[in-house]
Amino acid sequence: MSFIPRVACRNCGTQFSALRMRCPNCGAAHVRRTSRSAPARASGNAAPAAALSQWQMIFGGILVVAVIVAVIILITASLNPPATTVAPSETPALPSLTPPLMTEEPEPTPTPEPTTAVSSITIHTSWDSATPVTDFTVRVGDTVPLVADVYPTEARTTAKVNWRSTDEGVCTVSSDGVVTAVGSGSCQIIADSGSVTQQTIARVP
Repeated sequence: MSFIPRVACRNCGTQFSALRMRCPNCGAAHVRRTSRSAPARASGNAAPAAALSQWQMIFGGILVVAVIVAVIILITASLNPPATTVAPSETPALPSLTPPLMTEEPEPTPTPEPTTAVSSITIHTSWDSATPVTDFTVRVGDTVPLVADVYPTEARTTAKVNWRSTDEGVCTVSSDGVVTAVGSGSCQIIADSGSVTQQTIARVP
């Protein structure tokens, strides 16, 4: 179906578009009547009326074409939506599959035993523990083993006794109290534990 009406030429009867001013067959001018039943107007008014009708037809055709183009654009846009940028999703961190290191439990620190303060020291020989030794005589090359008893007796398990000689040119003494005579003379053999000390005199003829 055509949107533009067609007319018949009054001379030759050829049908053509109402937009044409003349018949394409015989070239006769086309004058459109304003009404089928009304008689043709004077020739002076026919030309402006035909021109106005022609421009109305042209405008109507352009409007129809514009509507068709707009519909096509809308359909195309709906079928092809604009591409949207999808932000990359963050990959969740995977749990570590490495087993935890097995650490050895530290050994408990032993609780130190309470120490008892030393109040006094007694020196005696290893063969006579009942008699305190205040002095003794020893020959060069001989040895005398001494023992230091600390008091109170509860302190003996924790107290440490240190031995020393005032003159190692006369006598030397080991860490366990053994005195060795090395030269003539006399010296002191001292036993101490903390701030408590006791001494005996060694004489070497």
